[in-house]
Amino acid sequence: MTSTPPPTDVGQELRGRIHRGELGPGDRLPPERELATNFRVSRDRVREALLALENDGYVVARRGATGGRFVTELAAPLAAGAAQTQPQRDDNVDLRRAVE
Repeated sequence: MTSTPPPTDVGQELRGRIHRGELGPGDRLPPERELATNFRVSRDRVREALLALENDGYVVARRGATGGRFVTELAAPLAAGAAQTQPQRDDNVDLRRAVE
């Protein structure tokens, strides 16, 4: 039996895609079911990872017919700041939370 990666791995992979520019501001993330299949984890693990990304300001959830989870506009400055020190990243996350 193989162990499934923790939700942080799913979140880290998605965060990495944002940092590399594979996902940009306004891009819609695949549905939870598709992400769970691609990462070979449960939807609960995907949901936990997506909530962590929302809390960090990388994605926002929208409801309705055109809803889903989308990369935020402020994810671009966060991604550009990947080379920043941890205190600088913490300041950026604090700023993002204040803006929301």
